[in-house]
Amino acid sequence: KGIETFGYFMIGNIGETEETIKKTLRLMLELPLDHVQIAPAFAPPNTVLYEMLKREINQDYWRDYTLDLAKRDLLPRYGTDLREEQIIQHVRKCYLIFYLRWDHIIKTLFKLKSWGSFIRSAKAVKDMVLSYSLY
Repeated sequence: KGIETFGYFMIGNIGETEETIKKTLRLMLELPLDHVQIAPAFAPPNTVLYEMLKREINQDYWRDYTLDLAKRDLLPRYGTDLREEQIIQHVRKCYLIFYLRWDHIIKTLFKLKSWGSFIRSAKAVKDMVLSYSLY
């Protein structure tokens, strides 16, 4: 008792569709989670996903980026037809749906020990939702 649960979810993985995002959101809401972190899928260098992407686009994005730090092209998505803007929109929507449920708000309010913790919680949710942008 007293241990809070945390779920980590990614949106935009290989094979991701509007329907799979809805399934992810349903799972997120069914699990007894206190907190979630939702992030766009990412292909860091030296990973299998990145090697697949390199073969697909016939370019080494990270090598090119490190040679030209002014480069502003977004890292292309691999294995999904969703555009970057759609993925960001879904991340925000999932955060809002998860954190703005009445039962979650009430449960969170009863756990708060001070006005300061309320302010910190509200700021954290705001920051999570607003932190996703294309740049």
